[in-house]
Amino acid sequence: MAYSPLLKKLPPNFDILIPFHQFDHELVRELSLNSVAPILATDRLFITSHQKIKPIWAQDWWPNCVAISYTSKSEILKTLKSKSVLGHYYASEDSKIAKGLLKELKNFDKKRIDYRSQFQFKYFCWTAIGETIFICDQPISRFPIGWHEFNEDKSFPPNRAYLKLWELFTIYKLKPQPDAVAIELGASPGGWSWVLSQHFKKVYTVDRAELDPKIKKIQNIHHSIGDAFKVSDQDFNDCTWLFSDIICTPVKSYDLIMHWMNYSNIKNIVCTIKFKGDCDFEILAQLLKIKNSQIIHLYQNKNEVTWILQR
Repeated sequence: MAYSPLLKKLPPNFDILIPFHQFDHELVRELSLNSVAPILATDRLFITSHQKIKPIWAQDWWPNCVAISYTSKSEILKTLKSKSVLGHYYASEDSKIAKGLLKELKNFDKKRIDYRSQFQFKYFCWTAIGETIFICDQPISRFPIGWHEFNEDKSFPPNRAYLKLWELFTIYKLKPQPDAVAIELGASPGGWSWVLSQHFKKVYTVDRAELDPKIKKIQNIHHSIGDAFKVSDQDFNDCTWLFSDIICTPVKSYDLIMHWMNYSNIKNIVCTIKFKGDCDFEILAQLLKIKNSQIIHLYQNKNEVTWILQR
């Protein structure tokens, strides 16, 4: 595709958004709801006017980008090498220009993350579209392009759902008090329960099914067989945190959240809002009206988002 006519319309201040893989259509919808028309949009990159916050369906956000026309390889190399930190190249298209530049540059490569890693580093990001080089000196993500792949534990957890909580505790700094007590609804087979047992004094779990035998043996996990939607909140008065990764409609998740907020001692909630088909932006808007809450599309989320309340 010839991008030159579009790139000539770039405003003085513009951003680049990296959509989550296979969810670029949701980023299009989200931007449209906020009256933002992308200057350029592909399945791997959006160029927009300057944004005030990171969109939910953007994996990464590069604010205040600079565009440089490729007129001289030596001049581009001089610019990229002049930075005080290494750059990470993002392949927004199959670019011969970028491949030529990379042969003479050190690239800050993506690396798998260790759980609870405190590693901090600085880097810049760049990409090439046609004959234009785009540079962002301060990308938002702590790890390049929001690539949150972990060095996984492939032996103990009963499923890979635990990676969502690994991402929350590692990247987004979820920090409950050491003596806090949590309840997890819809816990089986226990991927989340396993992670929660490492952060909470006591974890109550409820599901119609049993937990994986390895998880059930963990001393501070207390499992009950039952319907997660019919749990009596008065039986869990010592809980101040609630976690849910239940497969249900967004409306049902919303009703569950409102019940526990209004009729229990729960102050903090982490709940996956799952979609069958398109994202339900109306429900997300209702959830965002709740004070001290936020919505994140985790790297480990699929066709779903994570709603977080901390009070």
